Amino acid sequence: MFRTINQKFYTIAGVLVVLFCLSYVQVAYFINQQTRMAAQGEQIIGVERDIRNLLNLFFRLRYWGRAVFTQDFPDAERHFGQIMVQMKSQLSTARTRSKGTFIPRELERVAQLLATYEQDFNQLIQLNTDHRLQRTRLDSSYQSLSSSILAVGSLNFLKPLLVAAHFQMGYVSNHQQTEYQALQVVIDSLKSKFAQANLLDERLDGYMDSYRRVLEEDFSINQRFKTIAQQFNTTSVALTELINAISGQAETLLNEEFMAAQTIRERLKFSFLMSSTLSALALLLILMIVARKIVRPVRSVARVIRDIRTGKTASRFDFTGTPKDEIVQLGLTFNDMLDMLEQKNSQLITYQKELEAKVQELAARQQEREHLIDALEVKNAELERFTYTVSHDLKSPLVTIRGFLGFLEEDAAIGDLPRMKTDMARIAEATEKMQWLLNDLLELSRIGRLMHPPEVIALEEIVREALETVSGHLNAKNVKIKIAADRQLLYGDRQRLREVFENLLDNALKYLGAQPVPEILIGARSAGDEMVYYVQDNGIGLAPPYREKIFGLFEKLDPTVEGTGVGLAIVKRVIEVHGGRIWVESKGIGHGSTFCFTLPAKLGSDAQQTVYPVVA
Repeated sequence: MFRTINQKFYTIAGVLVVLFCLSYVQVAYFINQQTRMAAQGEQIIGVERDIRNLLNLFFRLRYWGRAVFTQDFPDAERHFGQIMVQMKSQLSTARTRSKGTFIPRELERVAQLLATYEQDFNQLIQLNTDHRLQRTRLDSSYQSLSSSILAVGSLNFLKPLLVAAHFQMGYVSNHQQTEYQALQVVIDSLKSKFAQANLLDERLDGYMDSYRRVLEEDFSINQRFKTIAQQFNTTSVALTELINAISGQAETLLNEEFMAAQTIRERLKFSFLMSSTLSALALLLILMIVARKIVRPVRSVARVIRDIRTGKTASRFDFTGTPKDEIVQLGLTFNDMLDMLEQKNSQLITYQKELEAKVQELAARQQEREHLIDALEVKNAELERFTYTVSHDLKSPLVTIRGFLGFLEEDAAIGDLPRMKTDMARIAEATEKMQWLLNDLLELSRIGRLMHPPEVIALEEIVREALETVSGHLNAKNVKIKIAADRQLLYGDRQRLREVFENLLDNALKYLGAQPVPEILIGARSAGDEMVYYVQDNGIGLAPPYREKIFGLFEKLDPTVEGTGVGLAIVKRVIEVHGGRIWVESKGIGHGSTFCFTLPAKLGSDAQQTVYPVVA
């Protein structure tokens, strides 16, 4: 059938071309599928990212929603509105991006729940406002009623009135139905007693009816608030669960897309293997039927193949023949293919290095995330300790006020005016103590940011400003002040740094003890690459276990010493906000203390020591 080598050669070559075309079509099909799945995967990744952002925005929305009711922040309602607008915009973006998937239907449910959530929130805000107004009306109505009862001048109605006041306080605090009913019973009983004593006139009866109506309206508003709040919480939980479910479904869909892409790659690999096998069989057939005149170029091609298999990638076809010879053309084409493979191999190595760099970057980000999580856990623990300490120390004056209010009520009942004045004085003292604590806590909370732009400040200048503030205590105790490193400069918030020195000087004055020659040294010293500023005294000193504890909130070595125990906590917070650190040095009890701190270095100078008189 095939009488010449050329006929056989071209016949086999035609078969190879057909095989190549089939392989090309198959590869093109697989590449098209891979591209399509890559686009779908990118779409799903974008949708999943949008859902995550939507969930984060919702958590922030819930936080500011609680802040609106607790009134912790004056602009909480503005933040809530801004985040609500962001959530709607993010929801619209996710719905546009997720077209062609199941997600738009779920996002429509999210939009409906979000609208219900916003509607319930607005109703709760309105009811909360109505409740505060109703509380004012309730207090006003009670004041009018109590004034009218006291105007009767009979002590028989004083006890029922005090009982009504007691139940009203309980109802205002808890809004329980039992307390509401008890208060209704007390008002009915009081009205009945006035009727029995023939003292119930139209004005008093009107005050009692008005108080009853205001009470009923207040209780109704509170019940509506509880009902809508329960609906609000249910909607919030449903929103959270739905968004989490959508995120999980998007992640599942993404995994399915990745698995489909992996299947296509495996099928492509198998196709390439089959194509290579068929090409090798066709090549063996050509070697069996071709004439001896083409054996040498074929051997040269075989040698190149052997060299490539052994790792000699630089080996090339070197048969010298006519360029019109098909075998020579095959060898030259093989050379071009090897050059391309080498180029592709170089690109593959480059891609591998880039992939390794991406993996290392991902590991670094994961490590950074773990560090951030650890830092967040430390901050949460610190916040728990802060909350416990504040609640414990604020509870003491409240207990005192509550106890003496009871005494005041008893003394008022028996008409003991001197004891009533004593009780009110003790209540005033507890109130003043609470005011000091709250002022110090407010000052501590404001240190989270610098109040003024940082500036370069002379150490001597800011120390003298602090000395002027505490000069009265210095002169009273005849303390000798020494200032070292008077040409040293600091960089920071002038007002905050002055507060640091004022608190450190005040602390040193409180714990000088019975020192016959009290002395305080203020200066700076170089410690390696940083400058250490210090306030040193020759007072009672400090034991090692208390070196860290004294910087805590409301911590005092001696409870009898005047102050709230917040001063050193404020000092530590100011130094940390400036990016520095603070510690205390002491050789023990009776050897004085040295409070040291560092600040970011800007400018410095040689330290000198100069003795200055106290500014009166």
